[in-house]
Amino acid sequence: MFTSFARNLILTTLQRAVEVGYLEIEESGVVHRFGSSKDGASRVHITVLNDSFWNRIILLSFTVGEAYVIGDIKLDSDNLEIMTGLNSLFNRFTSAVSGLSNALFGQTRTQSRLNAVASYDLSNELYKAFLSKEMMYSSALWNDDEGDGVQDNLLGVDLEAAQLRKIHHVLRKARVKPGHRVLEFGSGWGGLAIEAARTYGCQVDTITLSIEQKRLAEERICEAGLQDLVRVHLMDYREIPPEFEKKFDALVSVEMLEHVGTKYYQTYFKAVDKALKSRDAVAVVTCSTLPEAKYTQYQAKDFARKYFWPNGSLPSPTAIILAANAGSQGRLTINGVENHGRCKLL
Repeated sequence: MFTSFARNLILTTLQRAVEVGYLEIEESGVVHRFGSSKDGASRVHITVLNDSFWNRIILLSFTVGEAYVIGDIKLDSDNLEIMTGLNSLFNRFTSAVSGLSNALFGQTRTQSRLNAVASYDLSNELYKAFLSKEMMYSSALWNDDEGDGVQDNLLGVDLEAAQLRKIHHVLRKARVKPGHRVLEFGSGWGGLAIEAARTYGCQVDTITLSIEQKRLAEERICEAGLQDLVRVHLMDYREIPPEFEKKFDALVSVEMLEHVGTKYYQTYFKAVDKALKSRDAVAVVTCSTLPEAKYTQYQAKDFARKYFWPNGSLPSPTAIILAANAGSQGRLTINGVENHGRCKLL
């Protein structure tokens, strides 16, 4: 009985929700059609192989992506952009409930540590296997003649060059000079901290929640002979000590904000403000973001958050700006916002 209720509720909602494209859902030979097939509209045909699919969607147990992975449904489209849109359609059932969880609880300190363990303490060897020498997988910066970073013919040297280009771009934006003190939120494996100290002769304090990242970063720092300039701290950004207050000329944070959680955006920028000197200090924060139109309906528990980045959360550009202003009580002045391109599906 519940399966019938779940099926009817989803089909009825899809009848109202599908405005762009053409969706067919087939189960036991019966085909339900949504949207319009006119004017070359994108078409997706789903075959439901297990009727528990309906229950799992309603009960927030599964996303459409998970249903596909385990074989509850079959798709006749290989277009991942269409699949992403389809996930969003079904997620309208779950976004309100799961979004409430993230808004209420966000990333507590305990949860943040657990997420770091789940994401980064698996194995340094795993990450070494597919990253280039600087050990970074946050968004790189490519030259026009190198393509867009998703071409099959890119070599390891291309990735390394693009990552170094990104590091130096961030450090230039932060106006780092010899003798400066730099604080980094999110050490990774020390790539940016090492390059900052080696190239600019600055002192770097960098913080991470990952024991494995700290261990390997310190090994790499020693190998580079920079142990007098770079210190790695196993620390939450909310726990920066009193001796850090108003001591730093620059703060950099490369794609760490995604792990903060909506509830703590203001707390994050409060910590940024706390660490920076009162005058002539600069913070550079890079982050993957969502378009404004998608941010408000972004669900708190989706396929990527469950399997790749536990409890991660992508802000919108406006959410970042508002949080920076509120968290610093207006002391942080936005000097500029850059867009380095749109993420592309492989």
